[in-house]
Amino acid sequence: AGGGGSAAAPAPLPSPSPLALEYHHLCGQLMDALGAGVGFGPGAGPQRPSPEAEQCLDLIITFIGYLCLENGDARERMRWGAVGVAGESRSILHRLLRLPFVFYSDPRRMKVLFPTLILAALGARENRGIMASEVDLSLLARWLRREAADVDASVALSWKLPELLWETALKEFG
Repeated sequence: AGGGGSAAAPAPLPSPSPLALEYHHLCGQLMDALGAGVGFGPGAGPQRPSPEAEQCLDLIITFIGYLCLENGDARERMRWGAVGVAGESRSILHRLLRLPFVFYSDPRRMKVLFPTLILAALGARENRGIMASEVDLSLLARWLRREAADVDASVALSWKLPELLWETALKEFG
């Protein structure tokens, strides 16, 4: 029988499924390979960006956002990664944050990156802290307000960032 005041030991945390770890590894590898194909990242050369590599990179970025949707484990894995030779983090979150300036300035590329960044940090204080050290979080809130106010843009946005999460995102980033 029980011993009165002793609390039960906490249940062990479930380990991530092997498939989730494979997705994480694959996304990181594809970001590196496709980054080289569009002229940034490890192995990037002076070549002209490949439209196919750009499109694939956009899809990987969107996929990462979908993985983070309502998935705290995936948001935590965004911080996983080795430290590179120059001391920089190789986490997927850092790779996303260090994408070229065009992802922060070109409206088409912002529509790819920003929903993923929002989903990666929504409800994840540590991820928001990392993001705040690299980008101005109010930029994401301003962008979300603009997209939500435009009827056509808001329909497209709702496919990447469900409308039910917009208000929460605005509170966290605004």
